[in-house]
Amino acid sequence: MSSLKASLESLAAGFAIDVVRAIQGASLLELRREVAGSSIRERKAAESPPLRLVERMVKRSSSGRLRRRSSEDIAAVLESVINLLRNHSSGWAAEQIRRTLQMQSREMPRILSDGLRRGTLRKEGQKRATKYFAV
Repeated sequence: MSSLKASLESLAAGFAIDVVRAIQGASLLELRREVAGSSIRERKAAESPPLRLVERMVKRSSSGRLRRRSSEDIAAVLESVINLLRNHSSGWAAEQIRRTLQMQSREMPRILSDGLRRGTLRKEGQKRATKYFAV
């Protein structure tokens, strides 16, 4: 049995050395693409439908601008923000909401201001200490 163990350890060590050599031989750009691609695939597999809706809205044009959002798009994302905040009675900062829904920071002000204006959200605090709550 010890020869089997020694053989497996030898194979594992050889495999590890080959993996390290392959990584060392790859370019930094190639490594970044592989890591980014795998994290996107994993995230898409684990997402719920509201996050996919937000992801569709965020698509940018070739110039980097966000695409124009319709009032229905904004209302749908606002609804997902409200549902998220209903589960957190202590309130969340805009940054936490943005990270959870995987949105860009440029999208948040319009959504939050519409929620406050409609009365579906309320806020407490000022500047970076502002917390948002579902009404």
